Amino acid sequence: MPDANITSEWQRCDLFPNHRPTTEVDIADGGEPVVLDRVGLRQLLDGLHTVGIAAEHFRWPPPDDPDRAPYRGWAPLEEVDAAVFFGRDAQILRGLDVLRGMRSTGVESLFVILGPSGAGKSSFLRAGLLPRLRQDDRQFLPLSIVRPERAVLTANWAWLAASIHTLRRLALDCAHRWWGKSRTLANPEHVERLREWLEEAAKSPSDRLLEVPAEQPAPTLILPVDQAEELFNADAGPEAPRFLELLAALVQRDAGSPRR
Repeated sequence: MPDANITSEWQRCDLFPNHRPTTEVDIADGGEPVVLDRVGLRQLLDGLHTVGIAAEHFRWPPPDDPDRAPYRGWAPLEEVDAAVFFGRDAQILRGLDVLRGMRSTGVESLFVILGPSGAGKSSFLRAGLLPRLRQDDRQFLPLSIVRPERAVLTANWAWLAASIHTLRRLALDCAHRWWGKSRTLANPEHVERLREWLEEAAKSPSDRLLEVPAEQPAPTLILPVDQAEELFNADAGPEAPRFLELLAALVQRDAGSPRR
């Protein structure tokens, strides 16, 4: 496929038969197989390879864990397992497309991964979306994952402190001291300070990326929350509402419209 048909974000692939060889795909819905253009499917596959989204574009085994087992049992796959996370390319592309649309419009701030228990939502987030978002560091800057459980604020302070420390390159104990003093996060000035830290982190990549236009917006911060249903179940505890209030404060502009 000519390189001219691929841009940094979009590729046009005609998947409908056009008097060329076809491939039948059984989607197991009880109906007739879907008939797709074989050349278009090949173009789509080549495009995936070109943009580095397919699993084979990630290293395996991880350099710092050469004996890592590719099968994790009941544990979800992590970011380092992106090279062995197969079968979700279409969903990953759809998710990335939705997130890019959210970034460009600035209208929506919440992206939800839905599915029944055991369907692989955590693996999809950790080994599917996040490694690819980190590759696109001109547009996205994901923080570390937070897992709510019962103490979403006090038990998991490290994810926030470590993320801010890494992105802002400040002393870890500075963020730690502030976090320890304000576990309720009820004071507006604490939210403003946290917002300033995160906005500073979002602007930092432009200092190390090459050929970034001055008018290009800073990367969009991504705060991944795994098992977010734990914020709403009976065992959520009193910290869950405060955490949700914190998120709401961070994604709202002063005028009330969503922020990126």
